[in-house]
Amino acid sequence: MENLLQLCGRVPQLKGARHFSFVEITKSTNNFSEANHIGSGGYRMVYRGMLPTGQLIAIKRCRQGSVQGGLEFNAEMEVLSRVHHKNVVI
Repeated sequence: MENLLQLCGRVPQLKGARHFSFVEITKSTNNFSEANHIGSGGYRMVYRGMLPTGQLIAIKRCRQGSVQGGLEFNAEMEVLSRVHHKNVVI
């Protein structure tokens, strides 16, 4: 979690959101392996991951030192916290 905070700034506390540790995220992406890299944007990279339950997930990782990425991440989390869909987990 500390690395996530360093990369994206303060993580918003969202009602009903499950927080994953950095260790859990790293394990689910096989240490952010290139094989699991599925896309990139201006401020972040997207990785495929799998939870221990077998559920496939996508993880967005902010690029190191990206202030704009942190702001966009927080705004996106606010919007996603209002979405109710079985495939959206925040």
